[in-house]
Amino acid sequence: MMSVFHSDFPRFSIKNPIFSLIFCLIMMVVVSCIMYLSCQVAKKREESFRASRIDWIRMKRAEEPPNTTTTSTEKGRKAGL
Repeated sequence: MMSVFHSDFPRFSIKNPIFSLIFCLIMMVVVSCIMYLSCQVAKKREESFRASRIDWIRMKRAEEPPNTTTTSTEKGRKAGL
């Protein structure tokens, strides 16, 4: 009776080819989900960084006084050269 239930491969062992295939597939899905989520987080961080950088640049430009000095080429255009 005992020999009927005995097998060379235990039911949940790495040596069992079906279990190892299922295990590999599950691990591939887990790793790909982690990679996908980390890429999404990186995109969100980059977008928020870019938006904050653009806002900072706009704020700095608003703080600067308007450029009232004329360059030499602008003086030449005004003089008709």
